Amino acid sequence: MNKISALAIMMFAVVACSKNNDGSKEANQEEQGVTIAGVTWATRNVDRAGKFVARPENFGQSFTFNEAQTACPEGWRLPTVAEFQSLLKAWGSVVTKVNGIGGRRFGSIDNAVFFPVVSRYTAAGVYWSSSVDPENEFQGGILFFNNDDSEGEAGVYISFLSKSFAWKVRCVKK
Repeated sequence: MNKISALAIMMFAVVACSKNNDGSKEANQEEQGVTIAGVTWATRNVDRAGKFVARPENFGQSFTFNEAQTACPEGWRLPTVAEFQSLLKAWGSVVTKVNGIGGRRFGSIDNAVFFPVVSRYTAAGVYWSSSVDPENEFQGGILFFNNDDSEGEAGVYISFLSKSFAWKVRCVKK
């Protein structure tokens, strides 16, 4: 089992037992997004199917691959693996915090989007894409980042994991 898969299984257990930190009754659904490398990214995760969280640092709900396919609000969709790759190539990423919540900022200083970790109990984030592994139909494409460099594993990766896991959703404009 590779290190990404092992870390993902441990994170799945943490995420399955953690709550959303939204704290609002209803998030403002006016989402303009940030355009990076020709793709407009939502600035917030999905809270529940069809709704964004209130603030960029809110974790949002976790979805299985199949649930994630229809989780984005109207006018938005899941990114492809290729779109995640273009996000990384455009400006890379930097480890940062927003209101005490760790995550990664992708983009330039003036034009960036923040992806929070999956819960306050981990230093990693996993986000679904709409892509299916061309070599294994039971795996979906993910953007994975680890902010903990204690074992030399910090970084951002594009990979494929079992569709049965529940991860976060960040949408792009249709």
